[in-house]
Amino acid sequence: MRQSQDGAPPEPLSAQVLAFVVVGLWTAINAVGLWNNWAEDLAAVYMAGWLWDHGQAGLIYAAPEHFFGGQAESWTPILNAIGGPSATAFPYVYPPLWAVVVAPLTRILSATAFFNAMLVLQTALLGYGLVVSHRLVRPPLAVWKWVVVGCALFQITVPFVTAMKQCQPSILVAILTLLAVERSVNGAPRRAGAYLALAAAIKLTPVLFVLIFLQRRDWTALRWFAGVGLALGGASLALAGVPSHLEFLYSLRLTCSSM
Repeated sequence: MRQSQDGAPPEPLSAQVLAFVVVGLWTAINAVGLWNNWAEDLAAVYMAGWLWDHGQAGLIYAAPEHFFGGQAESWTPILNAIGGPSATAFPYVYPPLWAVVVAPLTRILSATAFFNAMLVLQTALLGYGLVVSHRLVRPPLAVWKWVVVGCALFQITVPFVTAMKQCQPSILVAILTLLAVERSVNGAPRRAGAYLALAAAIKLTPVLFVLIFLQRRDWTALRWFAGVGLALGGASLALAGVPSHLEFLYSLRLTCSSM
């Protein structure tokens, strides 16, 4: 059993087990409902990996004229070959490191198989995020009831349904950010800093949550955030090279100017 830090009664092991059973059932329900669904947002990540693996890194950050509204024309024949004539994708807006990481997966997984795997992973992570939020908020509600309510609310919320259909990487970023805050509050600053650095290496916006570490004077979390962030940045430069990062920065500038 887990003793909470505010002196509240420990959470029974049976309640924790039941919470994970609920997460598993909810994950299975969503997996069945969205199996083999073509996810336009995640398709950009798969395309970036495929392009890197096939020596076409120069096309990774290709985008339509006004950035939004579909993929670049240079992507269309590749998407047709990968997913059929109806396959589409949003532009790739993530650091080049993740294109390098995904590249080997494109050799062994089809696009839909990749989407299915990420669907299961991200749904399970969302469910686990409810468990994490229970540790952070410490409500009087038992953890399994908290998870049931959370899953039900997710299921009727338009942003959730949209995010799951697109299998957006933002889901992973959100859970990593939540874990970072929860670990800082509950006395695990090293993991807090590492989780936030990883989240920021996928999408830059979690950097703002460093303010929570500053407000809490969690210097260990800040050091680990900086250290892991530098390590990921160094790995990205070493693996993807400077030109890809310059294209990434240009892509970010184009995204902002198109809003």
